[in-house]
Amino acid sequence: MNPVAGRVMVGALLVLGPMLGVVTGAIQVVTSTPTLAYFATAIGGDRVQVSSLTSGKEDPHGVMPKPSMMAKVRQADVVVVSGMALDPWLTDLAKRVGKRGVQPGQSGYLDLSASGIQKKGQLSPAELAQLKGYEHVHPEGNPHYWLSIDNAQQMVTALTRTLSTVDPDGTAYYVARQQVVRTQLTQLKQRVAQSTRVLAPISYWVVHDAWAYLLANVGATVVGSVEEAPGISPGPVHLKWVFDQMKTQPRKVLLVDQNGGSRYDGYVKKVTEAGCPVAYVSQSVTPALATYEQLIDYNMGQIRRAVGQP
Repeated sequence: MNPVAGRVMVGALLVLGPMLGVVTGAIQVVTSTPTLAYFATAIGGDRVQVSSLTSGKEDPHGVMPKPSMMAKVRQADVVVVSGMALDPWLTDLAKRVGKRGVQPGQSGYLDLSASGIQKKGQLSPAELAQLKGYEHVHPEGNPHYWLSIDNAQQMVTALTRTLSTVDPDGTAYYVARQQVVRTQLTQLKQRVAQSTRVLAPISYWVVHDAWAYLLANVGATVVGSVEEAPGISPGPVHLKWVFDQMKTQPRKVLLVDQNGGSRYDGYVKKVTEAGCPVAYVSQSVTPALATYEQLIDYNMGQIRRAVGQP
């Protein structure tokens, strides 16, 4: 190639690169939540610059996009969503302002709910019809799947694959970091499993069921919800049923999102008066819980303390 042609090609890439999805410099990754950002950083290391569009303390369902979010999505080489109708606003942003490479179906768009995770709570057509018009209805199932350590393993595999596709020169680097993260997750699973004998037999109640995957780490399940339906406050008949059930359960605990704000206070007061202890737990990595391991360990510790276990 002659020098003039070479300069023309380089100039064209500099101008058209962002439009075509050509990656130059650090890979720009945008995620909907800090937990996804944590894993993207864990795999991407120095080769990526990761931005979470939320703090982990707000409800990811109802985020209102801001101009600053649009600016980040416009520059993104990779967009990572939870999927399962949890964060459709980020997919909408990718469609509206994202590069060609981060459009759904392209190599830079990653829906982690399609990464081979095990899903819980899928709704049948009849169940979906009954819940039509309610808030927080997820036909594909409970979307809080990242709280399962097994699902986290699938997520890091998918992130490694996506980053390697967008940035082939970094493949060996990403794979090496993936191996480290997978080892850490395996150790976390083994550590958490030590609580199975103590925690599995307990009757777990929730306000809103964000915790089925967390409990699966110790072989436990949710027995009931204080909400009458997703996003629907309980009426007196439903609350009476909840309290009647609790009276028959010698070991029980209510799991409450510690970032849920004061809207849960009334439920907590009534449940506490009914003799049920409360464990305040977190759905997301936050500045105070900066790693996935800290998040899971913290939640398990909160449950153990609530039920009187060291």
